[in-house]
Amino acid sequence: MFFISETNEPVYRGVKADCIDLNNYRPGSIGFWPAFSSTSKFMNIAQRFSKMTAGGNPETIAVFQIYLSPESAKVATNIDLPKNWSFYNEGEVVLLPFFCFQVVQQKEEVQDEFKIIKITLVEIPGQDLLSIRQITFKRLIWADMDMSSKENQNYKRALSEQFEGQGFSTAETIDELFSLVNETYFTNALISGRFAKVVIPHIHHLEHVRSFIIFCWMEDHYKEWVKENKFKKVVLVTRDFGRAMEECKKQNAKTVV
Repeated sequence: MFFISETNEPVYRGVKADCIDLNNYRPGSIGFWPAFSSTSKFMNIAQRFSKMTAGGNPETIAVFQIYLSPESAKVATNIDLPKNWSFYNEGEVVLLPFFCFQVVQQKEEVQDEFKIIKITLVEIPGQDLLSIRQITFKRLIWADMDMSSKENQNYKRALSEQFEGQGFSTAETIDELFSLVNETYFTNALISGRFAKVVIPHIHHLEHVRSFIIFCWMEDHYKEWVKENKFKKVVLVTRDFGRAMEECKKQNAKTVV
């Protein structure tokens, strides 16, 4: 019997450090693994496998820290192997072929006289990479964690009317936002303050993401945050919906080949 892993804890995959190109795993990068990939619920198991593949006592090892999406319980992307399938308790979770992810962090740690390159990935669910997918040429994405309020419903209606036929979508979760960005040739994003701090550092460098408009109440706070981090694609921080709407129209008009 197969069990789909639904844990919020990460799984780990250890690999030989010189077998991967770290340039392919820059924060914000999106990719997939085409084959079955073995992982473990235990960091020390992944480290052990990385050392074994490198010949026993390497100076540097690489470990992927992988956060699985709750959506994978609806469409299977991994198999949590039962304990009685292995003589050793390795906490094995097998990722199915074409497991799709976004890189959120790459850092180095020193432990017991060797260096660990830890790469953190977040699963992007619902990506059928073998099917022909619709790609939107350009799109305005409004990302806010609360679309249900009366005020936001009115804003959504206004944006839908303004950008009818031009490409407009909303996202209430990070998974939804990443999927929309991945399906759009040119993206402009109207984004709440809470979303901004989580998302912008990881996708700001992507070429097809053209601009961010931060629509938030704490205007001065987010202006300072943008300035400190030198996020050049953030073209406006405002609490005024009218100003945000006008900037969205301006940025969308620029997004042509």
